[in-house]
Amino acid sequence: MTLARKRETMAKKKKAEKAERPDGTAEEIEETQDSPYSRFSADVLILRDELAIDRTLLANERTLLAYLRSAVALILAGFTMIHFSADVSWFWLAGFVSIPVGVLAGLVGIVRFRNMNRMITRIRRQIKQETQESEEMVTG
Repeated sequence: MTLARKRETMAKKKKAEKAERPDGTAEEIEETQDSPYSRFSADVLILRDELAIDRTLLANERTLLAYLRSAVALILAGFTMIHFSADVSWFWLAGFVSIPVGVLAGLVGIVRFRNMNRMITRIRRQIKQETQESEEMVTG
């Protein structure tokens, strides 16, 4: 689908979204938007858009791995500092502080991953549902 055709389709949808009032003036029908992607229609999405969603999913996984890598590094650094701090008390304290900070970093990464994964899954379901509805309308 070319860009001009996409724009034409979107313009037709905008015209279809207008409703006539009893006094003859046009009023925009506002849709409830529960996600930032609800303004995109499933019949306008192309392969590039589907691949963008896949890239977002992979980026989310890479971000989780980065959080977990940082968490493991902080925890190991904490244990190492505690183990090798014989006479220096601030080094021992830094080791004890870095262990819970590492655990916290891991938990933050997991929470962020789960939230983003839920949003991506919801968008995929919404796209699949809209695609099925548009196919049913066509085959009617």
